[in-house]
Amino acid sequence: MKSADKSVQDSNDSNKNSVINDEIESRTIEPHEEHPIRNLVLFQLKLAVDALRDILLSPISLIATIMDLIEGRRGSKSYFSMLLKMGRESERRINLFQQHREKKRSKTIDSMIRQVEDILVNEYKTGGVSEKAKAALEKTLRMRNKDTEKNTTTDKN
Repeated sequence: MKSADKSVQDSNDSNKNSVINDEIESRTIEPHEEHPIRNLVLFQLKLAVDALRDILLSPISLIATIMDLIEGRRGSKSYFSMLLKMGRESERRINLFQQHREKKRSKTIDSMIRQVEDILVNEYKTGGVSEKAKAALEKTLRMRNKDTEKNTTTDKN
């Protein structure tokens, strides 16, 4: 009796793994076709990042305008214009309402989430979400920080 129960349990586990693997294999889904909970979590994350950006831009815009007035800067060389350029770039990277098409090799919140998901899916397939997953996530975040620093220094020049 126990071996029959074990066989049924193994069959159930196999079916569950098959369903999960089928779902993992079909990861070329459009964002609006993703799971609703995933979409909600991603949207909430983007809202939080967007709100934080807005909170930071408010005082920075005041400081930029004051510095422009003091230094007599106008046009594209003004600090305020540079701030607007940075704001447009951050808007594209946040892509809150998915109105921007992702460029190849472009770092957006969507691409970062996709990288994290791919790492986790790969770890699941190989059977171990462990120290390897942690190391891969840390590597991705380090790469992201380097890209952000590079873009910040490029924008300043």
